[in-house]
Amino acid sequence: MPSLDTKTVQEAGLSEAPDPQVLEWAAGEFRLVVSHDHRTMRTYAEERLNSQLPMRGLILIHQRVPLRETIESLVLVAETSTAEEWDGKIIFLPLR
Repeated sequence: MPSLDTKTVQEAGLSEAPDPQVLEWAAGEFRLVVSHDHRTMRTYAEERLNSQLPMRGLILIHQRVPLRETIESLVLVAETSTAEEWDGKIIFLPLR
């Protein structure tokens, strides 16, 4: 999906940043976060929401999900919704 505006943590200069910093950056950039880190990223996202801090959304994908299925799920999200719809939400993909 060439029109999709994506950025990796490496491209953002955050490859070594802790999860709270990644979530803070994403909120400031109005970006959804996509992560495999169900344990810590989810915990920090929930803390952020409980503190009423902005968070565009978090999409968690299990590492064992095949890459093709992951990409198809993300494309479906991108094609059928807007980023604003994900404000403050934590979801798990793929949806079944």
